[in-house]
Amino acid sequence: MWAGNKFRPWGQKPQKINSHKKMNKFERLKTELETTGKGRMTCFGNSMLPILKSGSTLTFEKRDTYSVKDIVFCKVRGRYIDAHKIIKMDPNKGYLIANNHGYENGWTKIIYGKAIASEFRGNTISLEYTSIQTVP
Repeated sequence: MWAGNKFRPWGQKPQKINSHKKMNKFERLKTELETTGKGRMTCFGNSMLPILKSGSTLTFEKRDTYSVKDIVFCKVRGRYIDAHKIIKMDPNKGYLIANNHGYENGWTKIIYGKAIASEFRGNTISLEYTSIQTVP
């Protein structure tokens, strides 16, 4: 709802009443993981094929530690990465994040949670103890 019906000077935008920033899916998941330790999000794209299919709903869980081959929700260079793998760890740099086809997103120390399950078209698979291999 816009505030007032009065003439406004040219170039000025009307003010919204009771406006608030709507959370996107990344911010919502980040908040869920910080408050409850678990969250779900539907992820799109083919960067994690054949492990994850586009449109899969992933269940994430916050952990104290993460390992190489974990699929994680993180932030790299200011951008949310919803489901990519940790491929290297360094005590100073943090975690190197990449997709399943070898593209490296970069190093980060910000990981919000690990993907523990994937649901696609009614089928659920556990990502807890899966040996994840990179596609050649």
